[in-house]
Amino acid sequence: MHKGSVFTAAFSLYALIISLIFSNFIGAACAVGFFLIMVIILYARTCVTKGVFESSLNVACFLSVFITIFAVIERLLSHSDKLYRCKTVFFNPNYMATVVSTVVIICAYKVITKQGNQLLYYIIASFNVVSLYLCGSLFAWVNIFIAVAALLFIFHRHQLLSIFLLVAATGCIVLYSKPDLLPRLAESQLTTENRFDIWGVVIKAILKSPFVGRGFLTYYNIYQSYPGSYPTQHAHSLYLDPILNFGILGTALLLVYFVYYYKKLLLCRNLLNNSRISALIFALTASTLVHGLIDVTILWVQSGLLLGYIMAGLGIEERMLSAQK
Repeated sequence: MHKGSVFTAAFSLYALIISLIFSNFIGAACAVGFFLIMVIILYARTCVTKGVFESSLNVACFLSVFITIFAVIERLLSHSDKLYRCKTVFFNPNYMATVVSTVVIICAYKVITKQGNQLLYYIIASFNVVSLYLCGSLFAWVNIFIAVAALLFIFHRHQLLSIFLLVAATGCIVLYSKPDLLPRLAESQLTTENRFDIWGVVIKAILKSPFVGRGFLTYYNIYQSYPGSYPTQHAHSLYLDPILNFGILGTALLLVYFVYYYKKLLLCRNLLNNSRISALIFALTASTLVHGLIDVTILWVQSGLLLGYIMAGLGIEERMLSAQK
C-alpha cells in the first residue's frame, strides 16, 4: 500500500540470508525483528488515526516518569560509584538516553503546538531531564537541542527560537567553565578516541567486502579479527554501520523505501495547511541524523520502534492530503 515498502521486505530477506551464510545467527534474529517492526510501522501508517496517534504520544510521556523513578532508585543503590550510568529497563544507558530524549522532544512538540495541559508537559520533560542526567549520555542533549530548534523554526516561533539559542549558548559557556556539572563530559576525549578506533576497523572491513556485508551487528562478529580493536556491538555510525552490515547492495535496498517516504513527507508538509505531525518527524529525523554521526542508538527494539511509530504518523497526513484533493 505504500510506495517502496516492498523493498523493506526484500531488505529483511537479504539481511537474513547473508547473516545465515556467514553464521551470524544474532544478525539473523535481528533481520526477523527488523521485519516485524516494519510490519507494525507500516500497519500503523495505514490505520492509526490522529486521535490515537496523539494519545499514544501522551502514553509515552506519562510512562517515561516511571523510567525516572527507576533511575533514581538504581542510582541510590549504586551510590558508591560516582560515574555509574543508569540504564533502568534498557540494554544500555545510550538506548535509555535515546528514548528519554525523544520523550523530551515530544513534550516540546506538544507545548509548541499548544496541545493539552502545557504545565504537565513541562513537568514530564523535567522528569526526563533528570533521567538524562542519571544515564550520563552526552550527545542526547544535542539531540534535544537540534530537534527543539527545528520545531521552533518550522512553526515560525522565531522569538522563542532566539531565546532558546541564547539559553543553549549560555549553557555551553557554563559547561566549558565547569565541565564537572555534566557527568562524563571530562571523558569526552576518551570516548571520541574509542570511536575513531572503531571507525578505523569498520573502514578496513568495508574495503574488504564493500558490496555484500555479513548482516546486522557485523562489527560484533569481526572486531576480534583486528588486534587492538575496541569491543562493542556495532560501528557507532549510522552512515558506516549499514554499509558494513549489508554492503552497498543491501543499503541501497533499505534506502529506496526512505527515498519514497521522505518524498511523501515533503509533499504533505508543502501542501497541507495543518501539518503538525510532519514537523515532528522532520525534527526527529534531524536529531537522529546528527546523532548518527557518532552512534546507532536507533538499532534497538525500544528506541527503533518508538521512532518508527512516530514516523508512521505520516499516514495520517497522507489521508488528510487525499481528502483535501
